Amino acid sequence: MIKHRFLDEIGMLSCPQELEPGVQLSVAHGVAYLKGHVSSYERKKALGSMVDAFPSVERVVNLLRVMPGGLRADDTIQKEVMEALSAVSRSDRGEVSVRVANGVVEMEGSVPDLSARIAVEAVAWSVWGIQHVRNRLEIRPEPKSDVPGTVGEL
Repeated sequence: MIKHRFLDEIGMLSCPQELEPGVQLSVAHGVAYLKGHVSSYERKKALGSMVDAFPSVERVVNLLRVMPGGLRADDTIQKEVMEALSAVSRSDRGEVSVRVANGVVEMEGSVPDLSARIAVEAVAWSVWGIQHVRNRLEIRPEPKSDVPGTVGEL
């Protein structure tokens, strides 16, 4: 496994080492630098997490670029983004519409809060073949219910 291969040397990596094709790792003063390209956002996150777990790494600077291996049909990407979004609870994802043109995903609609906006974008990035995501989601908190609450006694 890659992690075990570098555990002994991680503290003294001053010249870049190739973790996998297209990905270089260098470490200086406890800071790990990931450079190169990967095929998906999920792979970028996974490599960053793996390097962050090295004992002598205090911080990771993840400069990896997402460059999918090939172009995919826009309708395929749209279908997969919608399927991925369906796994997110309706209250978290809000009302989201998705359009895709030339691998660029454009999301419009509304979500209840900032964390939902970020989560929905991350879900879109997880689909293979996306070139870019334009997140045009607005934050509109859901209205409070007019049903009076009950007060319990302890």
